[in-house]
Amino acid sequence: MIGKLSYLGQRSDNIQNLQVPKAFALFARQALLHSTGSARVTVRCRLQYVVAALFLVHSASAEEPLPAIDCLIEPNQTIELSTAVTGVIEDVTVDRGDYVTKDQIVARLNSDVEKALVELAKARAEFDGDIKLREENRSYTQRNQQRVAKLYKNKAISFQQKDETDTQWRLAKLELNKAKQQQRINALEYAHAVANLKQRTTTSPIDGVVVKRFLFPGEYVENRPIISIAEINPLRVEVVAPVSLFGKIAVGDRAKIELETANDKPLFAEVIMVDKVIDAASGTYGIRLTLPNGDNQIPRGLRCQAHFLTKQAKQSLSAK
Repeated sequence: MIGKLSYLGQRSDNIQNLQVPKAFALFARQALLHSTGSARVTVRCRLQYVVAALFLVHSASAEEPLPAIDCLIEPNQTIELSTAVTGVIEDVTVDRGDYVTKDQIVARLNSDVEKALVELAKARAEFDGDIKLREENRSYTQRNQQRVAKLYKNKAISFQQKDETDTQWRLAKLELNKAKQQQRINALEYAHAVANLKQRTTTSPIDGVVVKRFLFPGEYVENRPIISIAEINPLRVEVVAPVSLFGKIAVGDRAKIELETANDKPLFAEVIMVDKVIDAASGTYGIRLTLPNGDNQIPRGLRCQAHFLTKQAKQSLSAK
């Protein structure tokens, strides 16, 4: 062991190039050199030499932390909600600053006509009187056909009379099938009317907060948004990194986020996207991180600094 350490000690450039305190490096170098020249080194001194050498090796292999990079915290997504059809706004149920949940109703158009059409289509879909009438007529023509068949077998009536009765029975069956098909069509028309009515109600597709309101009850909607909603959990952290860091940050890496406002709670974000193309004009490329915001306490639009964690820092964070 001492022989291997003395080899390190004889290479002065190995110690001079290490990023450790100068006084400690000098002590370690002289201690290693001394261990090769003296045959009466105590056990305690040998342990000191070993500890010094191990500290130097660890310092040489330690990762150099990346510099802090300016960043901006933004909503994960911002959407402008409108309606699928044109019409006059009847009600807007939310306003700026309100929190909304997914599938929550946020606006309605005037829909008196559509509601009436739904009631009409529902009544048609539920009406089964025509089917019952056709079923009764089929039963009667079937019984009549059976009686005529017996009479024809006994040669009591002509073939023309029998043929007429058979035809009436077949027509009765076709009319019953037609009535059943019409009822299925009525059910589809009812579903169509319900879908048209649903289009006049606007719901939120995400959990978020209303950031802007564009229209009010009584205004006409045509290719115009009603409200704007921002998803703030999670948040998106946008980083513009210099080209010198290209290849040093990958998807899955983590960074500590420092806000420009005071924040006692440490914030950590994960890299979800790294640009593959560098902007030649500025010599930079983009990095996107996702930042959890379960309590909605981190405001969007803040400037920040991202400190990307080294391997040792990530391992220490995972162990906690």
